[in-house]
Amino acid sequence: MKNLIWKFSVIAFAVGSCNEETTPASDNSAAVDNQVQTTTVTPKLPRTQGSDKFTNIVCAVADKRGNLWFASSSEGVYRFDGTSFGQFTMNDGLCTNNVHCLLVDQWDHLWIGTSDGICKYNGATIEKVPIVVSDPSILINPDKRYKNEIMSMLQDKSGKFWFGTSVGMFCYDGTKFSQFPDDYTVINTGKLELKMVDAIREDRSGNIWFASGTTEGAMKYDGKSITSSKPNGDGWIRTILESQQGPIWFGGRMHGVFTYNGTEFSLFTAKEKIGSPLLQDRSGNIWFSGEEHDNGYAGVDGVWRYDGTNCTNFTTKDGMGDYGVWCILEDIKGNIWFGTRNNGLYMYDGKSFTCYSE
Repeated sequence: MKNLIWKFSVIAFAVGSCNEETTPASDNSAAVDNQVQTTTVTPKLPRTQGSDKFTNIVCAVADKRGNLWFASSSEGVYRFDGTSFGQFTMNDGLCTNNVHCLLVDQWDHLWIGTSDGICKYNGATIEKVPIVVSDPSILINPDKRYKNEIMSMLQDKSGKFWFGTSVGMFCYDGTKFSQFPDDYTVINTGKLELKMVDAIREDRSGNIWFASGTTEGAMKYDGKSITSSKPNGDGWIRTILESQQGPIWFGGRMHGVFTYNGTEFSLFTAKEKIGSPLLQDRSGNIWFSGEEHDNGYAGVDGVWRYDGTNCTNFTTKDGMGDYGVWCILEDIKGNIWFGTRNNGLYMYDGKSFTCYSE
């Protein structure tokens, strides 16, 4: 991270991670510098790491200065300043170029969850953040395919960080790590392990929700106890989305989409076999990934928009790519960005789609 400097001022706007919005930074916070150094600057997403069609843009977040950040499963992290893309890879300090998730914290620092641990970007440098616990044996995954894989991240309203890993959930208070749940005060009658959690979200009431990437379903921690629900028997939950003044949405892997009204789960029936809910835009529309196929993976039929009554499909005929959608983000102007397989990135301005991939 030492060759080129982007000189571009942007407008601050709401920020978030792939799983949870963050709180505004204070006036004296160490915000991400808009003079960001990077090794590559291009008008479209560059492919410098030899990625193939199975590479995905898996996560998208915005920082407080209006920069958009995109995580790739083979190409590291991209930053879009409104004009051009910069790329950050292992050459710039990343643990690995296989990135799973991103988080912008309350100080506007970028946290990067990878297949080999946590990195943090403070606007000048990328540093590795090792998970250090009193008993290191709990970090050893018996499945040798995985290292210290970071699947999901959250900073809650109190400022505490949550990291979903291949071996379980860990919390970080800014000084030390602890495993969750390991406190005897946490009631865990189901003996939930919280391994491979795909998404974490804090709802308006302060409950922390976990989307199980194994078989533990939709898990909720209310500050005292942690419980699990399996809507329609679906133990693998992919995404969590809390709508504005409305229900919480859950994307199941095998049995569809569900909403939770605070009391019970209901199957979303306006469109069968629709993909996971990924975004609610400022107009209130819910955006979903493409139709789920029988194998449980996102289809290649673009994206769906639900306005509360009808579902509208956008496909290649509208300008979308022919690969499955993995993440969706709305920018300050109301443009909707879509990250897809084949390292694809598309932007919808309300009228047409623009491709930002090489």
